[in-house]
Order: sequence, then C-alpha cells, then structure tokens
Amino acid sequence: MLTNIKPKFVFPATLIFGAGSELTKTLKELTLSLGHPVTPNPDCLVLTPDTEWGIGAVRLIDQFFSLRPYQYPTRLVIIFEAEALENPAQNALLKTIENPGPACHLILTTRYPARILETIRSRCHQINTLPSSPTPSTPSLPTNLLEVDQFLSTSPNVRLYFESLLAYYQAQILTNSSPATTKAIDTIIYCLSLLDHRVDPKLALDYFVLTTFPA
Repeated sequence: MLTNIKPKFVFPATLIFGAGSELTKTLKELTLSLGHPVTPNPDCLVLTPDTEWGIGAVRLIDQFFSLRPYQYPTRLVIIFEAEALENPAQNALLKTIENPGPACHLILTTRYPARILETIRSRCHQINTLPSSPTPSTPSLPTNLLEVDQFLSTSPNVRLYFESLLAYYQAQILTNSSPATTKAIDTIIYCLSLLDHRVDPKLALDYFVLTTFPA
C-alpha cells in the first residue's frame, strides 16, 4: 500500500492518470506517505488551471522548492490537470522533475496522458487509475457514415461514448504506445472539443469515422 511507503522511498515526481474518486483516493494515500495529512498546507503548494499556467507556474514551483520544509517533513507540489500546462511550461518543468531538491516531491494528475510530453511521462513514476477498457455497455464502433445513424439510435449520449473510448485508448498508450493510438486520442479529444462548442453530435461522429477509418 502507498500509505506504508516511507517518504525517502517515494519517487521525486509522480504522474497519476485518472479522475474522480479513484484519483482522490490514490492522491490521499500518496500525500499521506509523504507526511502530509492535509493539503494544501504551508509545505504543500497546489496548482490548478485557474492559476498561472505558463512559465510563471514553473518559476513559482522552483521558488517554493527553494525553501526548507516548515511544518511537515517534505515540500510537496501538486499540479491538477497537468495537461493544461502550456508546452513551454512543460519543457521548463523537466529540469525541476529531474532534480526537485532534497525533501521535495512533485505530483501531477491528468485524465489525458497523451497531452503530457513523453519526456515528462518517462521521468515520472506512473500510477494509472483510468479504466482499462470502455464500459461493457459501449456499443460497437461505427466504421463508416452509414453506421453513424444506427449508432446514434442505440447510443444517444455521444459524449459518454467518446469519454469511455478516450479512457480505453489512454490505458493502451501506457502499455503499447504507437502513432495510431496517439492519433486516435488526438481525434477523440478534438471530437470532445466539438461537443463542447455545441457542434451537432452527428457531425462529431462523422468526423471521427472519416478520420479514423478513411475510405
């Protein structure tokens, strides 16, 4: 169990894939193992997409890590939804991940592993709480435009389907990364963004089918 790991044996940087209750549970166990029963606290900095998300975020982390622990045994930074970090910030974060300093630990969380730079993923201890496959109720994947209408008649919740499919491919990329898997993830994320902008779900599905299964 993570709660039995002594702080000195915990990786300097950990990347947790997941969301919801499983993420919350894993994060709590990990922070407890680092000696932080409550977060945030004077020795724990929490960053979310509502805060500075560019190079300034990395400068803030480095400044925080430059100070010695005040109340707890370690200095801890938690970055929620790390995929939202701009690419220059992710690149700048590499140096901090490689050498955060003594008694300093970094935890990143994300639902979208493909949006995290591979150089960051490879330098972090990875904990996957994402589902390993789509839910059993997920209908068969439409592979051409003629099947889209039939698909919509049996599965009107297109967003739920895309989110389930995304979780499946994200789990795949952790064990068997390939250009095809990365492309599928990028396509699904784009389709979800179309739905966010109130595009007709049928058009989003048409785009997915045409991009994933070209004639």
